Amino acid sequence: MLISEWYVVRVKSGEEEEAKELLKSYDLDVKILSREYYWKSKGQVQKKYKKLFPGYIFVISDLNYIDFDIKLNNIRYQNGKIYKNLKYDNTGIPALSETEKTMICKMTGDRDNDVVESSVGFIEGDRVRIVEGPLFGLESNITYINRHKRIARLSIDFLGELREIVVPLEIVAKY
Repeated sequence: MLISEWYVVRVKSGEEEEAKELLKSYDLDVKILSREYYWKSKGQVQKKYKKLFPGYIFVISDLNYIDFDIKLNNIRYQNGKIYKNLKYDNTGIPALSETEKTMICKMTGDRDNDVVESSVGFIEGDRVRIVEGPLFGLESNITYINRHKRIARLSIDFLGELREIVVPLEIVAKY
């Protein structure tokens, strides 16, 4: 029984979609994680999407790390679009740990659309309480909230370092 592995591939920022289509043409399952945000234009509020990790794509494959490296190198040399398969070391340990995979799956809700949807919460004193959405249970990771823009900064461990990402959060009340 093969276990699917998640590989993190560094691509040129802004060319994630092109790299995704290229890798899909080689029968690889590729994810580009994004988040919702709201844009007000001419009095209308529109839901749009931004990349959560610009310059990174995630490939889920049953190939072991050696076979995946060979396949990725062949694609890179033929097309010149893929920069690097990120690894912790040369023994094939993937750059994305199990904890990080779990966090990503929790935030995207294990769906195929790869979008971090908006969470709903309220502020009680100096504490944030999330009542629904992917940030439920991650209140302690929130470092900043902008109620006007409906966003929060979330501090997470990603690729072995602490990073802040911007995620959608709707604060419905403040007590």
